[in-house]
Amino acid sequence: MLEQYDDVLTKKDLSQILKLSPSTLDTMCSRNRDQLPTSFKLGDAKNSPIRFLKSDVIAFLTQKVDQQH
Repeated sequence: MLEQYDDVLTKKDLSQILKLSPSTLDTMCSRNRDQLPTSFKLGDAKNSPIRFLKSDVIAFLTQKVDQQH
């Protein structure tokens, strides 16, 4: 189970992968979550950090590419 922690991405990581500005990604996280890979929060507070599993990001991008073909 601990090996999965290497596969956790931050919003900054995701913004670099998707070539989006951090502020655009912040907006999408709060308004358009369906346009992003599945995410989870590290805590219950409103400002708790959001993280993404690398496998979810890969699946999300694969699905987007497949939809365009």
